[in-house]
Amino acid sequence: MNAEQAPDGKRAQPGWKWLARGEWLDIVQHSPAATYYHTPYWCECVAAWRGKYAARAAGLRLPDGTRVALPLLVRKGFYRIGPLGRGVSTVPNTYGGPVAEGRALTGADWVDLFENQRSLVVRKVSIHGAPHQLPPGHLTPDLEWRDRHTYVIRLHEAVGELIKGYSKGCTSSVKKGRRSGLTASRITTPTELKEYHGVYLDSVKRWGKDSSIGYPFHLFESLNGLPGVEFWCARLSTGKIAAGGIFLYWNVRVQYWQGAMLAEFGDICPANFLLDFLMEDARARGFRTFDFNPSGGLKGVEDFKASFGAQPQPSPKWTWRRTLTGSLFH
Repeated sequence: MNAEQAPDGKRAQPGWKWLARGEWLDIVQHSPAATYYHTPYWCECVAAWRGKYAARAAGLRLPDGTRVALPLLVRKGFYRIGPLGRGVSTVPNTYGGPVAEGRALTGADWVDLFENQRSLVVRKVSIHGAPHQLPPGHLTPDLEWRDRHTYVIRLHEAVGELIKGYSKGCTSSVKKGRRSGLTASRITTPTELKEYHGVYLDSVKRWGKDSSIGYPFHLFESLNGLPGVEFWCARLSTGKIAAGGIFLYWNVRVQYWQGAMLAEFGDICPANFLLDFLMEDARARGFRTFDFNPSGGLKGVEDFKASFGAQPQPSPKWTWRRTLTGSLFH
C-alpha cells in the first residue's frame, strides 16, 4: 500500500507539519491568494522587531496533493512549547490564514483544513483573514469570530483613469495636488528614509499617540531592504517630503500598509495625490488589486479610503483551537 494511501483506498491526511523556509516561500510565490503578509520576508521582519515571536509556517497537503501554507508568528518562551504553543497569522491589521499553491482554496479544501484542525502544530492560532480567501459560512458558526473589513480597488476592472471613480471631494484633492507641483518618487537612501520616519513621527503625535510607541526607525530600515517593499513619497518642488507610505507588492496584489503626512501641507492634499499616482502605477505594472488595509474601525480613515472608490470587503479574525487533551495526545 502506498504510504499516502489509507486502508480504504483514499489518500491519508498527514496533518499539519512545520515547513522549511524554502518550501514556504515556494508555496506563497505560486499562490494567487497570497499577500505580502503571507511571506517569510514579512513574518521574519516582524519577528525581529517584536522579539516575542518566531517566524514559522505550517504546511498541509490536501487530498489531491496541493500544498497549503499557513504563515505564523509563533509565541516564544518555555511555556509556549508544544501543546501550549500559540501563534497569530499574522500581526493585527494585516492578513494571514492558509493559502494553496497554484489556486484558491475551494469549499471542499476548507472542509479538509477544518477536519485537520486537531493536528495543528500549535494549540491556538488567531487568524486575520484575507478578504479574498475566507472559509465558507457553513464552517464558521462554531469559530471564535470577529468581524472587520478592509477597502479594495480592483484595478483591472477600471475603465479609463481611476480618478473617474473617485468622490467629488477626492477628485478635487488629487487635482489640487497636481496643480501644486507635487511629484511622486521612491524613498531609497538612508537620508530619505530618516526624513520620512520624521514625517511618520509627526503624524503619530497628531493622532494623539506617544511617539515612543510608534514604529521604530530600525523597522523601516529592515522593511526597506526587503524584496517587494517600496517606500514612496509626495515631494514639494523644494524636494521636501510632504507625505509618504509603505507599499507591499506580491503576485497580483498591492497592500498599502502604512502612511503619514505633514499637517502643514494638508491643504495641497499630498496623500491623495500620492495614492492616485501609485494606483495608476500599480495598474500599469499589471497588479490587479490595491488594498487599503483594515482601518481599526476609524470612520474618518474609512471615509478617506472609500472616497477613492474602494469597496469594503470582509476580512474577519477567527481562532482555531485544539483542546488541551487533544494537544497532549495528538
